[in-house]
Amino acid sequence: MAEVVRQMGLIRTIRWFYDGYWRAKRDRWAEDEYVRDEGKAEGRAEDILHLLEHTGEDQELPESLIQKIKSERDEKTLKRWLLSAARAKSVEQFRKQENL
Repeated sequence: MAEVVRQMGLIRTIRWFYDGYWRAKRDRWAEDEYVRDEGKAEGRAEDILHLLEHTGEDQELPESLIQKIKSERDEKTLKRWLLSAARAKSVEQFRKQENL
């Protein structure tokens, strides 16, 4: 009987370590996914700004527009803005088209 109780205690301890291991692994995966998504958003924002800087105009981009683009994290919105920036002939055309 003592042996059974000892095994049950050992099984409980192993289970505790096992659950902790997978909980930490799951948390790490979630953190990695968040960081990866943030990196994608930052990269897209930089691409949008790069396209807008090279629209043929010699003027600098307004700081408000730069901050608005850099602060956006919605992937769908950033993709739409990227396509709009690629098609735009000027920064003003981009702003009007996207209501910025």
